[in-house]
Amino acid sequence: MLDSRSEAVRKLNELVGVKVVENNGNFDIYTGTGQSLVSGGTSYKMSASPSPSDPLQYNVQVAYGQTQTDVTSVLTGGSIGGLLRYRNEVLVPATNELGRTAMVLSDQVNSQMNQGIDSKGNFGSNLYSSINSADAITQRSIGKTTNSVGSGNLNVTIGDTSKLTANDYEVTFSDSSNFSVRRLPNGESVGAGSLADNPPKQFEGFSVSLNGNTLAAGDSFKVIPTRTGAAGISVALTDAKDIAAAAPLTATAGSSNSGTGGFTQPVLNTKSDIYDSTQTADLRNALKSSTPMKLVMGAANSSGVQSYTLINASGGAVLDQNGNAVGGSIIQGQANTVKLNVGYTDTTTTPSSKTAFELQMTISGSPVANDTFSIGMTGGGSSDNRNALAVAGLQTAKTVGVINGGVGTSLSGAYASTVSVVGTLASQSKNDVTATAAVVSQAKSSRDSVSGVSLDEEASNLIKYQQYYTASSQIIKAAQTIFSTLINSL
Repeated sequence: MLDSRSEAVRKLNELVGVKVVENNGNFDIYTGTGQSLVSGGTSYKMSASPSPSDPLQYNVQVAYGQTQTDVTSVLTGGSIGGLLRYRNEVLVPATNELGRTAMVLSDQVNSQMNQGIDSKGNFGSNLYSSINSADAITQRSIGKTTNSVGSGNLNVTIGDTSKLTANDYEVTFSDSSNFSVRRLPNGESVGAGSLADNPPKQFEGFSVSLNGNTLAAGDSFKVIPTRTGAAGISVALTDAKDIAAAAPLTATAGSSNSGTGGFTQPVLNTKSDIYDSTQTADLRNALKSSTPMKLVMGAANSSGVQSYTLINASGGAVLDQNGNAVGGSIIQGQANTVKLNVGYTDTTTTPSSKTAFELQMTISGSPVANDTFSIGMTGGGSSDNRNALAVAGLQTAKTVGVINGGVGTSLSGAYASTVSVVGTLASQSKNDVTATAAVVSQAKSSRDSVSGVSLDEEASNLIKYQQYYTASSQIIKAAQTIFSTLINSL
């Protein structure tokens, strides 16, 4: 019975790590920081159930009567303690980090693809599924099980992937609209907001909104902005002809130019917002309706200053958002950065307003009066690969973790960092196993030296006992001989 009890304690220790105190022949068993599992002959049931703050994860409780005491945070020993440590120190952080990297990749590539032109002359579209799809925004928050009836869940929308962290957050409501945000696990305050904010307030790259349910004071939600990022990414573009490899605008020199002016291809500095379909449509329509345009050079003065104007296809001046003619000047013989702001109607506002898109190019050399540089939309089937090069450049652009004015890191750097951290923890874990195995072996040796059985020693004892038996049998035989001799002499 005692051996069975010891074996049961050993198995329990393998699960959770326990301390045993013998009391009048009985065992009192404790775990964690002194939580009782067996005391005075009474045992307490240990069980696992979904966490109130995150039902996707399980916590460990011990039942003391009708009270369930959560011991998850104090379990450090045994296989369960090891699994909890793995979950908290490796699995969740690595999943969040990988999710953040995947979301930045998807967002940045999609954004760049939408700036380009495909082989059919159409504007580009998303290469990957949107990180703000209807399903994605509903999977980034988890309501506490103690929330009010009908509280439902929150929608979590990503506004700026470069500002995302790998942390989880807790959003707690003080009434049906106002809330505060704390960063987990340290509980540091990130700020406060209201569901009435328009536009919604951003908290380290994300915002929250109500999904139609009713909230009450005390309702709390765990927000996991990046947890599902890697699992949620998928390819949306399946036809290679739809890859937007070309830049949207192309410049050409006038066929009758007589000067030595050179130029670089124009860059569109105003970007389509892939999460605002109206802004994107307005910008694309403006690009189509404004082109072709022509940069016409004026005469240079004695200082080499040369003016230019921008005219439309009808020969009229192109106007900026304030109704002024677009133009400026360069200095001959230098590389001059020319920025052209072309006005168009912005329908994202009510009422609509005037805005402008900006394109940039460099004029160098010495153009002469009436030399021209035409700017038009890049046609389908062109050999232009400028947008493809821009997509490739995202690999090393510092677009991850640009927080509080920091410089951030690149996609490749972020992934390498995640792999390095997980590898270091795995190596550390392996060393811990080796060290623990050595301690167990030493303890076993110490025990065996006191109460264990040595086969060599037992074999030696058997030989010794055999020799004792042989000697004893000889004494008995001699005694029998003497006794027989005495009897026969009578």
